[in-house]
Amino acid sequence: MNFYGIVTNIKEEQVSGIYGRTIMKKNVLGDLESKNIFVASSKGISKNLSFVAASAVLSLAIAGSRYYEKLKKDDSNEEYPIKLQKPINAENKILVIPNELLLDNYKLDDDFSYGLLDGVGAGAFRKLMRSQGGSDLTIMERRNLPSNFKHIGGSQGTFSEGLYAPHPKDENILIPLKDFTTLIQSLTLEETIRAYEALGAKKIIIEDVTNLNVEIGGNKNAVKASGKSSLSKEILREKHFGKGSFDVKRAEENKLFIADIPAITTVIEARKEGNIIREKFTEHINLNIGVDIGVAKLFSGGINVSHSRKWAFEVEFWDKNEL
Repeated sequence: MNFYGIVTNIKEEQVSGIYGRTIMKKNVLGDLESKNIFVASSKGISKNLSFVAASAVLSLAIAGSRYYEKLKKDDSNEEYPIKLQKPINAENKILVIPNELLLDNYKLDDDFSYGLLDGVGAGAFRKLMRSQGGSDLTIMERRNLPSNFKHIGGSQGTFSEGLYAPHPKDENILIPLKDFTTLIQSLTLEETIRAYEALGAKKIIIEDVTNLNVEIGGNKNAVKASGKSSLSKEILREKHFGKGSFDVKRAEENKLFIADIPAITTVIEARKEGNIIREKFTEHINLNIGVDIGVAKLFSGGINVSHSRKWAFEVEFWDKNEL
């Protein structure tokens, strides 16, 4: 997958391009150009592909071949530095570091770190780049992002410096890796509430009733709550509504997460086709969708909890005949 590092400014001497610890052979570049990843005349990324799609195809093309040669070892340098492999005449300044071009060396050279992994911990770059079977890191300037990228907060949202992952249901929306699972939780909750409210909800209560183990401070100083699993019960949302509307279109549009949660959608269908007025159910919710759990834990602030949650739902609707 693609991870995105958003920084204030990319160093002037770093031109847009593909970077790694290898020398890519000319026949590889020719193969990539022939697949419309790059225009042969080096005019930049093909107009018929978004940068996200182009980068994904690039990663697959490289991973599926061994058409590169290792840099000849310099006796004065025990490590192969990250260097420019292929310039890109892109409209927006971008640095692409594919996992396949790192030669299993996961030291992020200082010239490319930009503080993106500060405070995350040792081995973070390795986990990031090896996740999902091999990922790419693309570094971009905050003031000059490709126009197709959208902030998770909508048109009024402002990108900050840091690492981002694509929205698991819309690759053009970027979600900060910091508090990734918290944001996925909020998106799932709000989608549920908006759908039920649009169908005439009177009361909605959603609780987390997960049976969990809590680890504090990572593996070295792992502490389990009371030495055993403990039952956590927390009200995540409680809403009460007066008589509203019954709008199926509004209930269904922009619902990216709850479409994959059967129990939630069953209630929606029962309300659309019938006149259900009350339902109580529990459902398991996956909060690390789209990102490896190991990567999500890197940015969880040192508290590692299970990302598989159990939520209890209670929803009461106004009778359709009263709306």
